[in-house]
Amino acid sequence: MSDEKRLNVKLDAEKHELFRRACMRNEQTMTEAVLDFIERYIQDNPAPEKKTS
Repeated sequence: MSDEKRLNVKLDAEKHELFRRACMRNEQTMTEAVLDFIERYIQDNPAPEKKTS
C-alpha cells in the first residue's frame, strides 16, 4: 500500500492549456511542475509542529 495521496485540481480550459504549453516549453510534465511548486511552497511556508498529547 502506498503512502501517497492524490490531489485533484479543477482549472478552466484556457488555464489548463496555457499551463500545459508552459510545461512543454520547460520540458517538464504538469505533475513535475506542480510537485516542484509544492516543495518550494512548503520550504517557504513551514507548517507548525504537530502537538503531541
